[in-house]
Amino acid sequence: MTNLYRAYSIIRDFQYADRVFYDVSVVWCVTERQTPVIPYENGINNYKQEENTTYGETALNELFTYKEALALCSFLFEEKKLECQVKEAELPICKECERCYQLNNGYDAEGCIDLYERPGYDLPIKVTGYFTMTGSWAEQMTSETQVKSFSECWN
Repeated sequence: MTNLYRAYSIIRDFQYADRVFYDVSVVWCVTERQTPVIPYENGINNYKQEENTTYGETALNELFTYKEALALCSFLFEEKKLECQVKEAELPICKECERCYQLNNGYDAEGCIDLYERPGYDLPIKVTGYFTMTGSWAEQMTSETQVKSFSECWN
């Protein structure tokens, strides 16, 4: 069976609204994949096409192949100096398993980064990063804490 992977990053200084958040977790996902990398029967536990399985299908399609994950990590580091960790996904996933924007800490994402819309993006797949401020600490922006916002880094 083909293995699939999840990709994660930690943004050390993330300007969001009027605060700087530290150590913000980002979960990277494949967006809008139309054709599964592996058959749904192999990747989703107790898969039956006639049942309502759209949730599980989408969750499986959000995972990366090893080659895709390495390309993402290479892009993030070369273009943005952002490290990326890759972990093998446990397969098969459940039909109702959490989607990418429902982060591992049980919280829904507070925002997303549509990486594929950024200048210089050249990967053959669309990738979106979902983040939450939960678990991060923040401080009010001042002239001393002013950092370049993450979105500014992409221009």
